[in-house]
Amino acid sequence: MIPSRGARRQLGKQAKFKARRRHEALAKAIIEQSSRWARPALPREREWYDEVASLPHELVVTQRREVLIRGGMIPNDCHINCASQEQNDPTRAAKHVFGWWQHGQTYVLHSVIEQNGALYCITPQHYDVPAFMFVRDPKLRWGRVGGKQVIVREGAEPPIGLRKDPDRFIRAHSLLMEKIGEGLDPIAAMEAVDAEIGLP
Repeated sequence: MIPSRGARRQLGKQAKFKARRRHEALAKAIIEQSSRWARPALPREREWYDEVASLPHELVVTQRREVLIRGGMIPNDCHINCASQEQNDPTRAAKHVFGWWQHGQTYVLHSVIEQNGALYCITPQHYDVPAFMFVRDPKLRWGRVGGKQVIVREGAEPPIGLRKDPDRFIRAHSLLMEKIGEGLDPIAAMEAVDAEIGLP
């Protein structure tokens, strides 16, 4: 059955609304993530970076964002997703693995699932990534800091990621906010920063 003209118009409006909401969420995430990565260098960051970079890198396979969300996975909440998957897996085959997602010259704190000898990312991202390189870190575990349950490494709460060149992230964030201040949309501003100095 072919939808009526009115039905097609309504479907078009719904698609545009969803696309706009997705665009707004991505723009907000760009600013938030840039700000978080622009923090000053931490005392042990370079030491930890070099240590993690020296560990074996393994391939992680992902699924499409829509599939993961339909399965009940929470966007950008990898540690909870993986802890829940391990706890609720009736076969007891799924194992929660702490580690770092390699992004160029950075390592992002991340959790994945190991099952039958393979690694899987079960956390929806803002954009689909079919696969990525991952470093297991046996020093990461659940712990308590300030009365809260958090991920800890050697008794301290680690940063969201480890950077080889923190100053480059600070410069990129400053330029991003400058471009936004000039009236560019955050996504366009990010592309302009990449073209001008290259994203870290």
